[in-house]
Amino acid sequence: MCRRLLIATFISLVCPTSLHAEDAPLSDDEVFAQVFSKRPVAAHLPLALEIDGKQVGSVVLLRVPTGDELDSVPVLAALADARLDAAILARLSTRSRVSLASLRSEGLVVAVDEQRLSLSIAIPGTLMRKTTHSLSSGVPEEAATAVRPSAVSGYVNTFVHAATDRASSLRADGVVNVNDWVLSARGDVTEQAIARRGDVLLSHDEPSEALRYLAGDFAVSGTVLQPGYPMLGIGVTRNFSLQPYRRIQPVGSYELVLDSPSRVTFLVDGAPVQTLELPAGRHDIRDFAIGGGIADVELVIQDASGHERRMRFSSINPGDLLAPGIVQVSVGAGFPLTSDVGFREYAWERPLLTARRRWGVSNRMTLGVSADGDLDRQTLGGSVALGSPVGNLSLDTVVSARCASASGPCDQRTVRLRTGVAGRILHDAHDRGAALHALVPKRRCPRRDRQIQRRSHRPRRTLAVSSQLLARERALPGRSR
Repeated sequence: MCRRLLIATFISLVCPTSLHAEDAPLSDDEVFAQVFSKRPVAAHLPLALEIDGKQVGSVVLLRVPTGDELDSVPVLAALADARLDAAILARLSTRSRVSLASLRSEGLVVAVDEQRLSLSIAIPGTLMRKTTHSLSSGVPEEAATAVRPSAVSGYVNTFVHAATDRASSLRADGVVNVNDWVLSARGDVTEQAIARRGDVLLSHDEPSEALRYLAGDFAVSGTVLQPGYPMLGIGVTRNFSLQPYRRIQPVGSYELVLDSPSRVTFLVDGAPVQTLELPAGRHDIRDFAIGGGIADVELVIQDASGHERRMRFSSINPGDLLAPGIVQVSVGAGFPLTSDVGFREYAWERPLLTARRRWGVSNRMTLGVSADGDLDRQTLGGSVALGSPVGNLSLDTVVSARCASASGPCDQRTVRLRTGVAGRILHDAHDRGAALHALVPKRRCPRRDRQIQRRSHRPRRTLAVSSQLLARERALPGRSR
């Protein structure tokens, strides 16, 4: 009671009008509430900005009737540096101010501490921008200081063979390089003065485009149902051996989310490949090499506290698949080789064109087309290679048309359809024993040969099956040449 009287006396001395604003005097409780009521909230509150526990700057909190808001420029810049996903940043950047409610609606954890004058924002790992880590070594650093080829260079190799039971011979091959135009030739001669010319080829490489231009003797690559053959002519081919550090097949990849900075060790078939120190967030680990068959992949994740967890999965060998966007192409024109005796003979009366193209549509699909043709015979082929977690499957089809008459005008053509199917199915072995490879060679149908080869160094079993089907021939009318 004495305390309240002292308080009332103090108030009457400091602000006497407050006790006599009305005819009826205020009670002690009303006087206490009037003196010690809550102060009005400030409209602008400067705060220190913390993201994931680290102070990154300062912001001003604006108290408006619609809710607490922040200037979007410094906040979004800090969130971008903290690797927030780009799609979330785009949605938040539509206005000059961003509200705390919109931050929370995107899944961010937002807290305002008025006593410490701080604003803390926590970003869950699932909302962070995905970071890609390549386990491929790529171009080594030593390549920058490697010795460049000379403008003019070359060599000549000679081989002499002498024996009592056979004729002696001399074989030579040489290469001359002038400003990246390479001329190569080879040949041999026996003691009976019988000479034989080998391949003579002029080539020029464009490594940046992985292109090689050819003029001379070269071989046309074959397909499953179309054999390759040598020819004399000109051509251009995309040769990825000019870019040896580029991966052209689908590579193994795995995406994981880390809630805290961790050490990730990558193992393939039990052998450590690489160890990465990764921050919290989304990570895509890719470009790890896969051997033949199925590979057992394991990620060992250890955080700062020493807690360890393991993630296991299997990855299949890509086989004939190409990575998305990779295109293999070759085009040529010339004359086929008929005999390599002496100075070689070519079918000058049979000029032909050839083309090959394969491109990766996705990590699990690769398409291909091929064409060969001269005046009497034309061949068109198509292929599709599919990959799945249980195995690879490829389908090849070839349609060929040839003149039915061996001589004279081509009044009728015979069309032949051939289809080849090849599959590779992989499954776990119960006894972790030998791997089984069953191969059906691509021979003429209907005979199907099988060759079984056992290997004991793989704990998986692989069953590969291929066959070739031949449809009936059909004669079609044609135009005379």
